[in-house]
Formats: sequence, C-alpha cells, structure tokens
Amino acid sequence: MQVFAVSFLAPQPFTRYFYPIFVFIILLASYGILEIRNWILDIGGRKTGMDIGYQKLDIGGRISSIQYLISIFLIPLVVFSLWKSDKLSLFPQKIYSLNADMQEIPEVDWKKIYMFVGEKLKLQPGAILVTNWMDTPIWFLGEGRLDFLLRKSSLEVDLFSGAKYINSLDKFLDLIEEEPAGILVLDSWDEAVPEGIREYCHNNLKLEFEIDRLYPVQPRYWTVWVYSWGYTETGY
Repeated sequence: MQVFAVSFLAPQPFTRYFYPIFVFIILLASYGILEIRNWILDIGGRKTGMDIGYQKLDIGGRISSIQYLISIFLIPLVVFSLWKSDKLSLFPQKIYSLNADMQEIPEVDWKKIYMFVGEKLKLQPGAILVTNWMDTPIWFLGEGRLDFLLRKSSLEVDLFSGAKYINSLDKFLDLIEEEPAGILVLDSWDEAVPEGIREYCHNNLKLEFEIDRLYPVQPRYWTVWVYSWGYTETGY
C-alpha cells in the first residue's frame, strides 16, 4: 500500500520523497519473507506428520535445508535486482549518476559555466551579468556580482542576491538598450523565465557558450546558454 501510494497517488513521484518510508518497506518485506518461510515449513511439517500417521518427528534438518534453499534463492535475486537497476555497483565506475533512473535533477557543470563567464566579465569590466537563477552566480563569482534576474515576480529587487528583477520581455529589451554590454546565463528548464525572452535571445543575441548535462549517462538534456551583447573586439 505504501509503494502504491507513493508511486501513483503522491503529487511528485520522485525517489527522494520515497526515502522516509524505506525503513517501513524493509520491515514489511522482511516480515513477509518470514511469514512465507513459516508457511512453507508449516506445510512441510504437516505433510511429514500425515505420512507417519501424525507422529512427532524431528524435522530440524529439513527446516535447515529449506532455510538454506530460500537464502540461496533470495540473496542472488536481491543482488541481481539492485545491479540491474543501477542502484548497486559491483565494480568501480568512472561516472556515478545521482539519480539516473528518475531524471528530475539537472546535473549541469555550473563551475565550468561561471569560469567562462568570469573571464568574459574581466575582459569588459563595464558589462552587466543577467541570469535566471540567483544562487549559482553568488556561489561561483561572489556576492554583489549579479545585476539582474530574469524571473516572473512582482518584486523589484531579489532579497537573496540584491539583483533587480526583469519580469517581462519589454523590460529586457529596455535593459539591452540602456546597458552597453552584458552577459546572460540562461537555462532551458526554468519555467519562471518571462515569455518571449528565450526566443529573443536565440534569434538576436550572440551565443558565446553552450553546455549540456554533466554526466553522459543521463538521457535527458538540460542545456544552458551563455549569451552576450555589446562586446567589442577588445573585449575578447
């Protein structure tokens, strides 16, 4: 019932929300295996009793044999199941995915992105930095470096980063006209980016850098683009 509820009734069927009940599932599964074993042994004991006219018989050796058979069957089954589901690594791997089976985590090499962005900003100190996330530039470039934030918000200033909100395409176009140069870091999975901005950037701004998922084992794409405007030849 717990597995069914989490898999089909929970609004977000992600693996990490499944963790709190793992202990209960393990306990229930262990209890179930124990009951199945007792049921098998009980049938075996009754059959033995019927064959000898319901006389008592020491079946300790037979019980031990059945226990060994159950263990020999269950242990390889568990190991094989975990191995095939990529939850257990029998040998060292070059790459370990955090959540390859569910695919809800965009594992992007932000360090590589902001190393590139940092170098671009150094080449033209007057350039502004615009992103759609407030935490990643602070982590890699330091506080106070993010100037504008592309988000659907009624606020004027982001309380976390101090960046000014750009909540529409018209405001973004005004920003490009007002600021002589800028760098924009834009990803593909954020639904809070104002409508029309991605299309405008794809068609009008210079694509400086593009990067995808960090691990090749992930079948889904999480593209991040770095755009620029107003950079001169001396700015490269």
